Amino acid sequence: MAKINDIRKLFDNGFNESEEWTDWYFSKVYNDDNALLSQSNSQPASCLMLEPYRLKLADRTVDMSYLSCATTARQLRGQGHMSRLINDALMEAASRGHALVALIPASTRLYFFYDRFDFSTIFYADEHRYTSLHNFICDDSYVEVEPLFEHFTALESSLRSVVLHSEQNFENVIMDNQLDGGAVISIADRATAAPAAMLFATIGEHAAVVREILTVSEAATDSILHLLRQRIGERMIIVRTAPSDNPLMLRSNGMGRIVNVEKLLEAIASQYPATDQVIRVRDRVLPDNNAIFIIHNGKVERVSSTMRRVTLDVGIDTLAKIIFNSKRIGETFSLPTFRPSMSLMLD
Repeated sequence: MAKINDIRKLFDNGFNESEEWTDWYFSKVYNDDNALLSQSNSQPASCLMLEPYRLKLADRTVDMSYLSCATTARQLRGQGHMSRLINDALMEAASRGHALVALIPASTRLYFFYDRFDFSTIFYADEHRYTSLHNFICDDSYVEVEPLFEHFTALESSLRSVVLHSEQNFENVIMDNQLDGGAVISIADRATAAPAAMLFATIGEHAAVVREILTVSEAATDSILHLLRQRIGERMIIVRTAPSDNPLMLRSNGMGRIVNVEKLLEAIASQYPATDQVIRVRDRVLPDNNAIFIIHNGKVERVSSTMRRVTLDVGIDTLAKIIFNSKRIGETFSLPTFRPSMSLMLD
């Protein structure tokens, strides 16, 4: 049986997606090269998708993998099939030269499951709630326009740290939103036609959830939410935005696992040449990460031992929690840090 058929069978048994959505996913999004599959007695046991993305870190990007659609045949659960497949996925991502693997757990309890593989909660979003009483002021200097990839990528790239979407990813998100009965709204500057804001919302019986809003100003934010309000009436609006450093606003939004320490540190060191660190890293799964990394003069040297004083001695999960954190944590450890945003994933 073809690989896609085995994975479709596991997918149909493991998820409650509509037939229309599943048919679209396997005809337009699925790629055999990104699918990992395990067998048990010649039968499909577990599967997952490992799709390539890029993560922006200030002015540099690193390649990363996004892990999704992880499921195991019901009769084979609890036998370690998914655990082995996740370890395989980490090694596969490292072999591709990717620096990070990211995922969005399908439920709260799965955060604890992925902890076992040294994933850390590093992706957050700020959450804002607006009742029907909230009045969004529309600025006439903006006009609604067709949602274009060129506008989307310009707005997304303005964020300091974000998982970037390709044009194909963008088209997939538009179709995913359409199949879910959602709304995509885009506005531009009336005078210059420059992109001003874009939002993606799912609309339920009682509330609209804005999964992503990219905007250039508060005025643009109010204007685009005004357009959403016109479409949904008095329903509540829940807006998830790129994360701030305000802990009271943050909501967990995904996990990440470093699979190539050297590539990640090189992207950081090249932009912050004043960084001077000697970091010893421990990794239970990927032996190449078990090393000492010397950051000096914008370069990274990987060594097995050194006479220099080690300034940071951490496991791979702790390293991620430090690098992908607030500015205050960065100042504590004398390392550049990033609050990465991740949204609009086909999870």
